[in-house]
Amino acid sequence: MLSEIDDPEEKAQAQLTVAQLAEKPTAKTLRETLKKYIDKGLDQYIYETHLEGNLPKFLYFDEFYQMEGQVNFETLKKRLSDKQLLDSDRPMLGLIELARINLDQLVVAQNTLELVSRIEGAGNYLSRRILDYWSQNRHIQLRFDLRPGRAGDPPGFQNGTNLWANVYDSAHWVTVRVGTRSRGFTWFFSFLAWFSQQQKSGKPIILLLDEPGIFLHASAQGDLLRFMEKELKGQHQVIYTTHSPFMIDPRHFERVRIVATAAWKKKDHYLRIKKEPKYSLTRFKPIQAVYSRFKEHWRTT
Repeated sequence: MLSEIDDPEEKAQAQLTVAQLAEKPTAKTLRETLKKYIDKGLDQYIYETHLEGNLPKFLYFDEFYQMEGQVNFETLKKRLSDKQLLDSDRPMLGLIELARINLDQLVVAQNTLELVSRIEGAGNYLSRRILDYWSQNRHIQLRFDLRPGRAGDPPGFQNGTNLWANVYDSAHWVTVRVGTRSRGFTWFFSFLAWFSQQQKSGKPIILLLDEPGIFLHASAQGDLLRFMEKELKGQHQVIYTTHSPFMIDPRHFERVRIVATAAWKKKDHYLRIKKEPKYSLTRFKPIQAVYSRFKEHWRTT
């Protein structure tokens, strides 16, 4: 111990030696960095430090993720905490998060007016988005009713706090519940509510859609293609399945891939995806329909 050395010169020399043996800042930094490698493993460290933040997020949306148009917040909160969400809950949660509302706030009665204002703000945003891409009806507006349950409400909605989402059609002066509109509109609205919230993460997304045009009119399928091209191209990637010729962009046949099953050892089957598959011509019927339709259009214009 230095304190046990009485001779001043000897003590000074000992202090100098200790200083020389002390860990340099660069050595300390290297040791701490190597510890991260050792504790996590080099592969895990590289993934978490350099790759994880840049990896795209895979999201799946199908026909079952459709908003019903009403929700009881106490019941929704319980399903969320129990991790037993219904498919219809996901777009509703997207709407709630889009309005920057915490579920706990929704059960506080004195906040009702402020919460309605926030919900309506999110609804106005989605109304504008719908009008941008829903060419079938330009006279619709989303309206919300946030209130405590009443005795005459449906079962499950007679207690607690409920949100009712409605669509007002100014052309016909009629209001209907979101879930009672056409399945195509309900799907489109639910998708916009859900995806608008997902985009807020700022991360690149690979969006997986299962038969997205199945409930949409031909013109609405064109609207959906227009949405994908304008809103998603350059930021996110979309992969979707379809049997509809209206979900094939005739300007981009190079994006199309045929998916089919092929026999393997005469018993099993596997999926084969090819750009130029050698299968029955029946598999090309959607593409043939698109080509024929637009060839006639090009000929007459």
